[in-house]
Amino acid sequence: MKSSIVGHIVRSRYLDATAGHYQRMVERLEESELLAQWLKSGQVIRHHFPYAEDEISRVAIACCDASGFQFSSRLFALHYEVADKSLEESSLRYNMEHISRRNVQTHHLLTLLAEHQQAWLMGEDGQSAGQPQMLRQYPYKQVVGDYSQRWSGYMDMSVVSRLISGKRILLQFGEQSGQVMPLRELFPRRWEQLGERIRHLMEDRERIWTDEALAEELGEWEGPISRRYVTHVRNRFGLSPGRGRRLKSMPGTPPICWGVLGLSMQNRYSNSRVAAVSMSSQRPMGWSMSAAVTTCASAYWSI
Repeated sequence: MKSSIVGHIVRSRYLDATAGHYQRMVERLEESELLAQWLKSGQVIRHHFPYAEDEISRVAIACCDASGFQFSSRLFALHYEVADKSLEESSLRYNMEHISRRNVQTHHLLTLLAEHQQAWLMGEDGQSAGQPQMLRQYPYKQVVGDYSQRWSGYMDMSVVSRLISGKRILLQFGEQSGQVMPLRELFPRRWEQLGERIRHLMEDRERIWTDEALAEELGEWEGPISRRYVTHVRNRFGLSPGRGRRLKSMPGTPPICWGVLGLSMQNRYSNSRVAAVSMSSQRPMGWSMSAAVTTCASAYWSI
């Protein structure tokens, strides 16, 4: 019982290690004189998964482009085969097996991910690669099922979560090329996936996207979605209601109203625009500045 608990703690230590910490752990193993003897005698055989020849990141475990993933360092790609089954039990062999297990599991996980998120990696339906709304849901339970069908070895949702948590990848394609992102973001939950699609739809300023309209549009992709759930997701993403996202002119609103609104809300306007607004003298007779501001505010909040 005690040995199983200790083994679980040690496995967790390797699975949870961040990129920098894990590299130091592998470096210490590779510097061992005993491992060098095992390799020289053929008792242990060293293998590598594909990895970047030039170390490109100390914080990302892998880099990805349209073709898929590869490890960012040789240390993440190492795995060892024990050719001599009579090799003595030792802490060195124990550490070697844990490092091999993590690297093999991570490689298989990235292989599945590249296949599942192909549209995100390569682009689809006229959209460029790397757009977050193109990511597909990939529940951990489905990952475990896909893994078990293709490879032997133990895998469960806890291991998947530990392999993903705190790990990062380097993007080498699309508009985000050169950026590092959490691996966790490539396994979006349903509400996260819907939220990104809602954000993408609401970027269309030519249309007022009410929650009813969003539910109808998203329903063509996901099946029936309630307006209430759309409202819940939109609020979690901090997106304002559709009816307040675009200004519409109101009959009888004086020109100065839009000028004052521009001064109070749009800091991105250039100085020339601000000057033109502030010098506007075309307000109708009888309109004071305070009246214009009041009318402007009521016009905006009534939309």
